[in-house]
Amino acid sequence: MGDYGREIVMAKKIDIRKLGTVLTDEIMDVSELEYKALAFELFGEIIKMTPVDTGRARGNWHINAGSPDYSLSTDTQPSQPNYNLDVRGFPSVYISNGLPYMRDLEDGRSTQAPDGISQVALAIVRSRR
Repeated sequence: MGDYGREIVMAKKIDIRKLGTVLTDEIMDVSELEYKALAFELFGEIIKMTPVDTGRARGNWHINAGSPDYSLSTDTQPSQPNYNLDVRGFPSVYISNGLPYMRDLEDGRSTQAPDGISQVALAIVRSRR
């Protein structure tokens, strides 16, 4: 009874030189998932914080890895984001909106968001973690 399955443990050889690599890979996988989850949490919060008049401001947010997407659409509802966002290697993740009046909204020139959008959303997300 005091052996605790020693023969099972002893039967599986572990190359200790590769342990660091294996653990690093596992940590990277978990970290990349957290990074992606954080990006999507912030993306969702930004959409919620965006003032609504016609809905175009909410409908033109995009999330993209590597470079911003400033494409415009006539959508008045937020589109479903690409959940296949590739964050391997921790690239910069851009949450962007190409509407010409977004700077005004970010600067707080809306009674619905007098403190702006992105920085407030980031503070909310940070407060949850």
